[in-house]
Amino acid sequence: MDCKGALTEMGRWRESLDKMLVTVESIKRNIQHSDWDERMRNLLEYIDQLDLEATIEVEVLKEMQGQGSGETVDTPRNRFRERIEEIGWEQPNKRGKATDRIEALRKVERADTSSTVEVERIYYSRKDPYTKQDIKDPVQNRICKHVYDRESVLANIGECKKRRLLCECPVSGCPNKKPLTMADMVAFPKFYDCLKD
Repeated sequence: MDCKGALTEMGRWRESLDKMLVTVESIKRNIQHSDWDERMRNLLEYIDQLDLEATIEVEVLKEMQGQGSGETVDTPRNRFRERIEEIGWEQPNKRGKATDRIEALRKVERADTSSTVEVERIYYSRKDPYTKQDIKDPVQNRICKHVYDRESVLANIGECKKRRLLCECPVSGCPNKKPLTMADMVAFPKFYDCLKD
């Protein structure tokens, strides 16, 4: 078996996995329907397994290449497979290279499924967080309870969609990581009563 060629191939495979993760991250940002949750969980589980397998295989290839005297080592495929299984048994908690990215996607998924975000105390501002102008038509985000001007939040959501960007609450330090949608906005006529002068 040519270890150098196999390592090159594994490098290309790793690039493909990274591209797949970028795609999953993009899909996750743009999906708002609950029927996709199970598919996303399955896809992330599959990617996690591929990542772990690739990490172990690269480790075995480097180990075998280190045992040889040159760039190519004549190693039977059976020994390669046996060593992969040994590492799996020896290190059952082994993590793949992309585990952190996959876990981050899983956390986003869990955060999206809970539609409540704890807010200790809300202080309302007359100023819209987007335009910094006085709010004329107040709408409140059902999830994080922040208030925006209807026109400005609608314009910003549209602009983010055009640019294919994640549109999050613009209030600094807001724990809500769910993308903003007009479906989450509710009219808030009591806004002016809540303002403290």
